Amino acid sequence: NYFNYTISGRYVEFLFNVTEINFDGIEYIDNSASRPIWRVLCSRLSDGICKKRKLFSSGLHNLDIQITDEAGNAIGFPISFVV
Repeated sequence: NYFNYTISGRYVEFLFNVTEINFDGIEYIDNSASRPIWRVLCSRLSDGICKKRKLFSSGLHNLDIQITDEAGNAIGFPISFVV
């Protein structure tokens, strides 16, 4: 339902509001990394909210974020930011 992120130094705080009953997880891949791999942001929600703080190296980051449910359905979107 809602997504936002804030940057503080080299930290990025992600905030998701998800109403999917069969929520499975939120993952991201940093396509700017030398070896891009999928990483877990959230595997469960607290009152429909996922709030995570991650440390990134300095520079440009191009992320693909994917939210999945238990049936394997997914919705994804890209974001870019500089830290």
